[in-house]
Amino acid sequence: MRRWLQQHLKQWFITPSSGVHFDVADGLRGMAILMVVACHGLYINTAGSKLSIQLHSVIAQGWLGVHIFFVLSAFLLSLPFFRGRERDPDFWYHPGYTIRRALKILPPLYLSIIVLVLFRFWYDHGTQALELGIVWATGIAHFVYYPQIFNSVLWSLWVEIGFYVALPLLFLALRRRNVRVTGWVLFAILLLVPTITRRLTWPNPIKPEEWFFIASRFPSSLDTFAWGVLFSSFYVSMSREPERWRHLARLGYAGLGLVCLAGVAAHFTMSNDRLPRPGDLDLIHLLSGSGGCLLLFFIFDPACLGSRIFASPALRFLGIVSFEWFLIHQLAQGYFRTWMVSSHGSFFRYCFTVATPTLLSLAVATGVYYKFSLPIMRWGRNRFKQPETPARQSVPPKEVVR
Repeated sequence: MRRWLQQHLKQWFITPSSGVHFDVADGLRGMAILMVVACHGLYINTAGSKLSIQLHSVIAQGWLGVHIFFVLSAFLLSLPFFRGRERDPDFWYHPGYTIRRALKILPPLYLSIIVLVLFRFWYDHGTQALELGIVWATGIAHFVYYPQIFNSVLWSLWVEIGFYVALPLLFLALRRRNVRVTGWVLFAILLLVPTITRRLTWPNPIKPEEWFFIASRFPSSLDTFAWGVLFSSFYVSMSREPERWRHLARLGYAGLGLVCLAGVAAHFTMSNDRLPRPGDLDLIHLLSGSGGCLLLFFIFDPACLGSRIFASPALRFLGIVSFEWFLIHQLAQGYFRTWMVSSHGSFFRYCFTVATPTLLSLAVATGVYYKFSLPIMRWGRNRFKQPETPARQSVPPKEVVR
């Protein structure tokens, strides 16, 4: 099964802008999507035992998987920019960057919005879904608070889109700066601006239903991206001598520890009666962002146990289809749970309620990726193909770079 997956996964991805494909990065995406899916899918009886409530509170911190996505995006997207800056001090825009991002994100995003609007129009017999679909399709709901829930995962996509827009503009502002200086300045900007923004825009008192909106809207969630950008700037110089840095792959285990600490911090913060404060969010973002950064060091040694786990075909497969699964999993879980009403104390009914929408949404996401998203991305790469400088083979192990 492993060998079969290994062979067939080659048909499931396209060459990234950096010119190399990191198997470990796919696996980290796989871990991140499993965290998010578990966070949304596993539920409890609020009148149950204290132990079950505490266990659920720990699992509920799987939303930190979104931060892992942010770190990975920052690393992979900024890498070709840093490589371009290494060749040319005036470099600030990678050819084809905009069309690649648009064709990766927008088609499945708008497909999910259209399908959800039609479904809710049929299910709720109202037109409110159309309004919500429009404000989320345009990004208005990311900046203007809407109390109605449409698809609660969409907030993170507009954070990503904000980073996509900001990245080349920041490189433009830092023209003629070398890779190291550019990396540290970008890190400082992306870390400090969101931290300051949260404090300047945080109302006192804050309404319980609005705190997450204020904490997540642009640019308040960009600080996690800072760590991926910093690692990318390091990687450009470190990849010249990969054998020299192979031992640093052990830092990946420290990264796992920091992500777990972030979960513990979020657990105690979210479990208290008081609402989170900017300082609480600073700590959680610092731990999860730096943890995601250290996880990336697994790239340097494919023989390391952590690297082998994250480069496994199963995790890589989940990582490849993670975006499409991310868009639909929570909706499937929520509606199915509503239809099932209750588990009535039955463990098997509970497992059925959790597993059925999770697996069905994964199957649908797989089909959407392979039959819809992947052909669109390949068409875009062929249609708008730009001549590129051949990428230096920076990490020799075949298990890591495809």
